[in-house]
Amino acid sequence: IPVELFNLRFLRHIYLSKNRLDGTIPANVGNLGDLLYLYLQNNLLNGTIPAEIGRCSSLVELDLGDNELEGIISVEIGNLTDLVYLDLSYNSLTGRVPGILGNLTYIELL
Repeated sequence: IPVELFNLRFLRHIYLSKNRLDGTIPANVGNLGDLLYLYLQNNLLNGTIPAEIGRCSSLVELDLGDNELEGIISVEIGNLTDLVYLDLSYNSLTGRVPGILGNLTYIELL
């Protein structure tokens, strides 16, 4: 995913699901404070979930499922307090589910 995509500060929706996108999720995803929907599921994305994703404070739906992501679930996801939908399934994430996800009071699907 080109890093330039995450410099589009007024972007509200990203739907790039069910492709063969590879590489990592750029750290500058955190530039998108007004992003509402981020759908990157069913790709070949690898690396870790960047902590900067926690700066996407308007996110309502985040789907990173069915990729090749690894590492821990970033505690910064707990900052996404408007989140209703979170799918991290079918990856190679390790460790514990952070307790701070209890801050996601609007969450309907986890």
